[in-house]
Amino acid sequence: MRITSILLSGALMVSVAMVALLLNPQNVGAQLDNSPWPMFRGNPRHTGRSPYDTSHVDGTVKWSFETGDGVESSPAIGSDGTIYVGSHDSKLYAINPDGTEKWHFQAGDPVYNETWDVWKGIMSSPAIGADGVIYITSLSNKLYAINSDGTEKWSFPIKVTIDTWSSPTIGPDGTIYVSSARVNGGQGGKVYAINPDGTQKWSFQAESDVFPSPAIDSDGTIYTGSGASGKLFAIDPNGTQKWYFQTGKHIESSVAIGADGTIYVGSWDNYFYALNPNGTEKWRFRTLGNGIVSTPAIGENGTIYFAANDGNLYALNPLGTKEWQFRLGEGAETTSSPAIGADGTIYVGFSDGTFYAINPDGTEKWRSTTPGGGVCSSPAIGSDGTVYVGSWDHKLYAFGGPPAEETYKISGYVKSAGVPVANAIVTVDGKSATTDAYGYYQITELESNKSYNLTVSAAGYGTYSGTVFVGTADEELADINLTEAEEEGEAPSEGIPIIYVITGVTAIVVAAGVALVFRK
Repeated sequence: MRITSILLSGALMVSVAMVALLLNPQNVGAQLDNSPWPMFRGNPRHTGRSPYDTSHVDGTVKWSFETGDGVESSPAIGSDGTIYVGSHDSKLYAINPDGTEKWHFQAGDPVYNETWDVWKGIMSSPAIGADGVIYITSLSNKLYAINSDGTEKWSFPIKVTIDTWSSPTIGPDGTIYVSSARVNGGQGGKVYAINPDGTQKWSFQAESDVFPSPAIDSDGTIYTGSGASGKLFAIDPNGTQKWYFQTGKHIESSVAIGADGTIYVGSWDNYFYALNPNGTEKWRFRTLGNGIVSTPAIGENGTIYFAANDGNLYALNPLGTKEWQFRLGEGAETTSSPAIGADGTIYVGFSDGTFYAINPDGTEKWRSTTPGGGVCSSPAIGSDGTVYVGSWDHKLYAFGGPPAEETYKISGYVKSAGVPVANAIVTVDGKSATTDAYGYYQITELESNKSYNLTVSAAGYGTYSGTVFVGTADEELADINLTEAEEEGEAPSEGIPIIYVITGVTAIVVAAGVALVFRK
């Protein structure tokens, strides 16, 4: 009884703590939006990888949206399909999926840069919270929180320079992390942790300006580089330094984190680094020169892709060996970071105005040239596979193609005399699934308006055979009932029943004396 009491007390304490966390007004709705591409690089680990197929995208421009100045900001996509992107006219634009303007927000005034003879306003990329609030920085030296209707919620003072690319990152508890340059020649830049209500949680002091966008690992560790010091910092969720790694020159590249926790980052010392989670060096790869600013992307198989200022896009395997390199153009600072579709296509821009789609084997799939400006923005990928990217020609582009072929799934339960049958093999024309402990199975990627042969087999039971017709919707089928095998051999199947999958209709089909029902 004492053990039971302790367990119940512990469970109650955990439950109370969880409720308190959820009811804290600082945390409600503040988590990252569950959308196709809610922030810079698509997620807090900065993998740059989308779960959506882009194989149908052929370089066709679906539409372009014109802003008041160059677009270096990388777009983010909300759960309703709204595209958010900043411009050097210092406006954040909300754009409907059809390319029309929803609203815009004026984030201060642009700042003139004599070195490049350009005006600059917003360089960072938006991050979208689950409550629809959009976070972005601008050269007005503020981090803005903007409501989904385009009104300002709050702003927080930071230092932003023409080299500060830092885009906000939203942690799992709703904390917003953002980097800052040094203020008025002070000690150095900072990484700020800001509560969803706009109050400061903590700040981490670096030795020099902090240009990159913070990345967050699954354990809550925050990674970012510091400009001239050349250090990559690992910061605990409480704001204390965990470790730092010294590179040979300053860091502008943001970190990407692999599935095994490996930290990938480039430096102006011409090396691309892979670090272990404890801060020790795993390997380094030397490029042809001129440094690395682009943030890497990580493919499904662990391949790492990054663009270097030597004019090449590199593909490295997880051991640090070069798989291939693709020539983007003559060496120039390359700030566009690659994005990867679920089909493996890699998308990246270059400073001469060319936007590339590259096959997984390093061959060119297609290219598109934006007239009048370089592509320094990093692409984002929508749920329909549309690829969005900005250009210095003042426009945001949406690239598409013929719609991808829709596929559907069937699912259901396998039982015997009402009892779930686990580990049964359900096969539909070569596609197989194994039932779980509840007898549940799911077969995906089935073409519409097509008949399939379905078989179910399990140890100790007779083999079940049937036909499934897939219509134009995902469907849950009626329970499949197996009979126990006879001692002298398997029981024969009960004829060949036909299961029709028809959208919005309930059907009962009787074949060989067996009634089968499926439901929408």
